[in-house]
Amino acid sequence: MEGTQPAEHETDNVLHVRVEGLFTPSLAMELTAVLCNSYCGEGDILLHANGVTSVVSESREVFQELLDISGLPRERIWVVGTKGTEIVDDTQVIRSGGGGCSGCTCPKCRQARQRLH
Repeated sequence: MEGTQPAEHETDNVLHVRVEGLFTPSLAMELTAVLCNSYCGEGDILLHANGVTSVVSESREVFQELLDISGLPRERIWVVGTKGTEIVDDTQVIRSGGGGCSGCTCPKCRQARQRLH
């Protein structure tokens, strides 16, 4: 299934959204709409992008522009998945060693885990 799946759960003020398939400008728009409708204005947003198969070149720019327009807090958006750096700035990517940040020991991931758990 391609697209986004809104929060299956929220834990400790963390909104979890799964992103799957080909990341296109239209999927970036859908994702932004899901985030705007689901984010309560508090806590972090964790995008599970392990299911993203490929990222169309202009999709990252479209997503970044939509985030700016929407007013969603970029500094609170984190992405887990190998395609994360193609979707958001590198500083927002939680390095993944097999599907989650738990396997990574870099300082950025440790800090993110402390914020998210």
